[in-house]
Amino acid sequence: MAFVGVVGFGRGGRAVADCKKAPDGSGVTMRAAKIPHSSVAGKEYQKGDPENAQEYFKSYVATHPRDWRIRKQWAEFESRNGALDHAVEILEKAVEEFSSRSSLWSLLAGLEERCGNRKKAVVVYKKAIQEAGECSCLLLPWAVLEAEVGNVKTARDIFKKVIEHNPTDKNAYQAWGYMEFHAANDLAAARAVFEQGTRCCPDAAGLWLAWAQLEDEAGDAKLSERYFCEAAMADPREGSIWHAWGLMEVCFKPAQGRFYSRECPTKVEKADASASLFRIGATRSFWARGGTV
Repeated sequence: MAFVGVVGFGRGGRAVADCKKAPDGSGVTMRAAKIPHSSVAGKEYQKGDPENAQEYFKSYVATHPRDWRIRKQWAEFESRNGALDHAVEILEKAVEEFSSRSSLWSLLAGLEERCGNRKKAVVVYKKAIQEAGECSCLLLPWAVLEAEVGNVKTARDIFKKVIEHNPTDKNAYQAWGYMEFHAANDLAAARAVFEQGTRCCPDAAGLWLAWAQLEDEAGDAKLSERYFCEAAMADPREGSIWHAWGLMEVCFKPAQGRFYSRECPTKVEKADASASLFRIGATRSFWARGGTV
């Protein structure tokens, strides 16, 4: 079963969300100056000397015990170098000391998933909500995880909480809509989610594009074309929209098709749809980059 979306479902893949909260007792925030030893440690990792890099991190942790950022960066370095178990160990200790930091919990849950421990990741999300409070950076990936393991009802309830916290969360609408279509096999429910999302975020080109691609998957060429048009009008310089639209036209109308231009959205133009759309997208993306390749 292929899921498609920005967060969790499909083309965009899963990304660990981050939340910036008010400083804790240490007065350290995410906007503070760069961590002194992180760049040095990173160079040691690049040289293939993780043990020396770890010594740098350990030294900084010992001298700055209230700086939670170094624990996060240390875990990120370890995970990028394939030491997932060690990264999890670092974060487990970190969340004990800095339980209000949602970004630490989010990273820990994501690493548990990468290690194949989905049940443990769910436990992490639940505990994170208790300790750090409800926020999109925890609720959204948790909802996606529940959907991926087949807990549609639980996922749906969590998605609703995300929207309650932020009615303009485009990623939530997209992931929720695709869950209804793929996991719940309910096209009407998926359309209702996207309708609500585009009503709250009418200029969200990515959301219109996701809806167009969903209709493409559902086999409704007319609706797919309509929403590709909305996406292109929302962001006419985004080449990926025109490219995806062109691919849809290739599948449904390879010889003669129609498209709505940005300058004249109500005028139906007869043309070779795929070639025209690819050409428009390439031209507008070129000028969006300032006329440079």
